[in-house]
Amino acid sequence: MVPVVYFHAAAGMGSSAAPVLALKASPVEKRGADARPLALREIGKAIGVAMPRLVSRFVELAVIGATLCARRLEDPLASGTPVYLATGLGDVARTDALYFQVMPPNSETASPAKFATSGNNLAAFFVAQQLRLVSRNFTISQLDLSLENALAIALDDLAAGVAKSALVGGVDETTAPRRFYRRRYPLSANKRIGEGS
Repeated sequence: MVPVVYFHAAAGMGSSAAPVLALKASPVEKRGADARPLALREIGKAIGVAMPRLVSRFVELAVIGATLCARRLEDPLASGTPVYLATGLGDVARTDALYFQVMPPNSETASPAKFATSGNNLAAFFVAQQLRLVSRNFTISQLDLSLENALAIALDDLAAGVAKSALVGGVDETTAPRRFYRRRYPLSANKRIGEGS
């Protein structure tokens, strides 16, 4: 017997800081240039999301998008709802800053704050914390197929009876300069970098 899976309509935030549901014409924003990093602290305050001081922009993007999504639900998420967070490159800015500090030619010891906040799974953890979920949380990164893989893992868990519902979403950040991306991802000159969750 094949289980029936209901998908709730997507919500979140696009690179213009507009809620995804407010984007017009096409679900894909047309960009002539890379997205500029958004002022996420102000957006978080405006929607009532308090962020710990040391979290990264990547974590802020994830928490803001998940909060906007959860607020659209008729009923609150069950506390045991697992979180599956997809990302193409993860926390680019924090990871790059950590590598720059500890790798040659600098070869310094990692600062405690950079080390403690560089884990990509922190975003899934803070999403679960913000939404008061006491469940498993995962970060899935498979470049261009991250969301599809996150959905596949969540569907497998639902079919296996691990959970009755799942929160699946994606987050990617932009950062300047563009070379941060080119170090880890073979980005063609005509491919634009977006940001959203």
